[in-house]
Amino acid sequence: MKVVTALDPNEKVGGVRTLAAQQLIPYSIRFENKSDQTVPAQRVVVVDRLETATLDPAKVSLKEIVFGKDPTGTPYRLVPPPGLSDYRTTVYLGNNLYVDFDAHIDAYAGVVSWSFTTRTSNGQPLPDSAGFLPPNRIPPEGEGSVLFTVEPRSSTASGSQINNFASIAFDERPPVNAVASPITLDKTPPSSKVMQPGPQTSTIDTLHWGLTQPAPDLRDYTIYVKEDAGPYRVWRLNTVATTDTFASRGGGHTYAFYSQARDTVGNIETAHPGDAQTVSPVAVGDAAPGTWGLGLEGAIPNPTFGVIQTWFTLPSAEPASLELYDLAGRRVARRDVGALGPGRHMVALAPGRRPGLYFLRLAQGGRVLSARVVLIR
Repeated sequence: MKVVTALDPNEKVGGVRTLAAQQLIPYSIRFENKSDQTVPAQRVVVVDRLETATLDPAKVSLKEIVFGKDPTGTPYRLVPPPGLSDYRTTVYLGNNLYVDFDAHIDAYAGVVSWSFTTRTSNGQPLPDSAGFLPPNRIPPEGEGSVLFTVEPRSSTASGSQINNFASIAFDERPPVNAVASPITLDKTPPSSKVMQPGPQTSTIDTLHWGLTQPAPDLRDYTIYVKEDAGPYRVWRLNTVATTDTFASRGGGHTYAFYSQARDTVGNIETAHPGDAQTVSPVAVGDAAPGTWGLGLEGAIPNPTFGVIQTWFTLPSAEPASLELYDLAGRRVARRDVGALGPGRHMVALAPGRRPGLYFLRLAQGGRVLSARVVLIR
């Protein structure tokens, strides 16, 4: 008997998967003429009946079809042009054999179907030894697959479980059913906020942010800041931290912060600058002796071009270092900055470095602060 494999989502995962709203779902239906068979398959029909209560048949797209091997050992590949609901073509296999391929989307019934039919050029009956898919003794000569994508219905509620079923029939044998792993639809983005900071006593302020409701699939946060009436810019990008130290330019300036969270599924919180928390630091001259703290604001701007202009504050003139590391953990730049003394400073680092992600490290008096910076051309 010719046995087929199960239908699975495009990724090989176990259990229930989770999907964000309006993301495409790829389904690949795989079949095989097992190696212990004695004759090639002459006809294969694949039928997928969509769960139309949750999936939108109008949002189905036909994708790549793969089967067997050509004389060079390369699998045959067919790629339907985008937007087609019907796709037909013929592939010459050699030895006066052809395979007629037909794919069809019936959006009204919610059915997607594919068929492979072997024939000769003159329509003569086929001998048992002739077919388009031989026994799979030298893989992948006896394997095939069809791929399509579909979107959930916009009306499908968050938390709904999406199922999909298909059947695969070889020649005159009864079809074999295949079932995809269920997918759970998650349309709810995480919700976060920056906490109201305490009274400012210097140009250094410790900020805190977090979720306003539980989100077990939280991935990270991006924190935005603006100075006075200027535009918002990214201060911390895709961070898993929930606190960091901000070094301002001192009195006379006002800073506003807001957060944006995203989850592992791909949902991103709607930007809400109207809920920003405001910080009004004291003037440099108004800060009492000893109120300067160790702070690393990082690169401004970030992402940055060419030279990394790094802003930081020091509480004293004791030895301090500012270092830059690449993703491999190699130190690529270092500056001794303790002699700059207490206050807010800017140091330019690493001119001519290659674009990429880097890490800044400021150390003084046994304390170490770090920040990420993206260098682009």
